[in-house]
Amino acid sequence: MNPLLKLLGLISIGIVLAILITKLQLYLKQRGKKKRLHISEELRRKIFKKYKNACAVCPSRLCLEIHHRNNNPSDNDERNLILLCHHCHIKTKMRV
Repeated sequence: MNPLLKLLGLISIGIVLAILITKLQLYLKQRGKKKRLHISEELRRKIFKKYKNACAVCPSRLCLEIHHRNNNPSDNDERNLILLCHHCHIKTKMRV
């Protein structure tokens, strides 16, 4: 067999294996994620009222977002939710 063809065959096998490994890693990563549950409008209003329409960390009232303290998006218990401005929310996510 021509050494060049043999080399091309090995390269092809390597590429296929790399693709399969990447797909497997992505599947395993997604499998561990918790499913995000919808936060009801009533609960959203309650959280905004609790924090007086302001970020719980800084005094900002702009771009407010609800954050899950335990980083579990399926846990919409009121005690787990906190109101943060976009800037503080990003800083919180970066610490995780």
